[in-house]
Amino acid sequence: MLVDINLLPQKEKKRSWGLLGFIIGAALLISVTIAAWFYFQSQVDKLDQLKAELSTNQQLRQVYENQQNQARNVTPATELQQAVTWAESNQKETYLLLDEVTALLPERGFIQSFSFQSTGAVKLAVQFDTTRQAADFLNHLRASRFIKGSDLLSVSTSELEAEDELVSDEDNELPRYIANYTLELDLNTLLSSNQDEEGTP
Repeated sequence: MLVDINLLPQKEKKRSWGLLGFIIGAALLISVTIAAWFYFQSQVDKLDQLKAELSTNQQLRQVYENQQNQARNVTPATELQQAVTWAESNQKETYLLLDEVTALLPERGFIQSFSFQSTGAVKLAVQFDTTRQAADFLNHLRASRFIKGSDLLSVSTSELEAEDELVSDEDNELPRYIANYTLELDLNTLLSSNQDEEGTP
């Protein structure tokens, strides 16, 4: 019986183990590299997000500081100055409107209060002898060229003061009526009429 004995070292098996180790090491290296890249990208995205939030917060802070500065700068004196400036710039328009409104009043009609806003809204309180005069005045207002719309809000009675030298005892027996109106002005017509008056010699 013959026995085959191989005394040479088995080099092929060592090579296969080395190749397997190389493949496993390469796979681990690739996995670690991919994981590190994803981690790096997530950190970059997070940093960009933090930068955007910081920029937004800085802008909001700037807006808030500007509002606070404006609020501190607006004192009662500056508010009064702004009101005076507005009144001076709209003085002629207000004069034309008052001239128009007083021309529409009856003989014994008197303006008690007058509020004019730059938006073209007017609040008006007028004293009349009768409620019929209040209604007639409303119709005259609606026909005015300077007024686009008008409404009668309320009518209330008011007794005249007896100590007023201009009021006789007979007049004091009759109540007076206070009518409150809101007007919507035609600012274009009012401004053009003002310019026409300025151009008239």
